[in-house]
Amino acid sequence: MILDQIVNFDRYKDTNTNIKKALEFIYTHRNDEDMLEGKYEIIADEVIAFVISKDTVNEMDADMEIHKKFMDIHYMLKGKEKCCFVNMPEEIDSFVYDEVADITFFKSHSTNSVLI
Repeated sequence: MILDQIVNFDRYKDTNTNIKKALEFIYTHRNDEDMLEGKYEIIADEVIAFVISKDTVNEMDADMEIHKKFMDIHYMLKGKEKCCFVNMPEEIDSFVYDEVADITFFKSHSTNSVLI
């Protein structure tokens, strides 16, 4: 996990073309509170931005999630979000994986968290 500010995206742009495109999208819209919610395909089937507004859930009610194909980059325009994380469980292959949504949910108590 990397925690940083979007103004520092130059640090990461040369790591991978897809990461660069995702961070450029965020940087371009970093102050755009009027941006319409929805799905934005930046590179078809490779870099997708989901612009959403929602209430966060209580930590005790939340499931952990893992992605195999994609990675999450969270950017908050307003408000805050507590992101919790744990070490990858050894039995991860026994959990149900949704290939279409690229996600596995599992129950666990967080060992660490960060406020975004």
